[in-house]
Amino acid sequence: MVPEEVKPALENLTKVSIHELELMATALLNGEFSPVPPEQALFIWAALSLFWAQMTS
Repeated sequence: MVPEEVKPALENLTKVSIHELELMATALLNGEFSPVPPEQALFIWAALSLFWAQMTS
């Protein structure tokens, strides 16, 4: 169950193209936080963390 407060951020992420997601992820990894909406940054960081955890195992 997803809290109501979180649903808009997740819905917006589903509308973003793969290219835009990659640009946002790259921006975060480069310490450029302003191009990434804060409500989406949390989920992109989580996805990056999962990706790197899988790469190390």
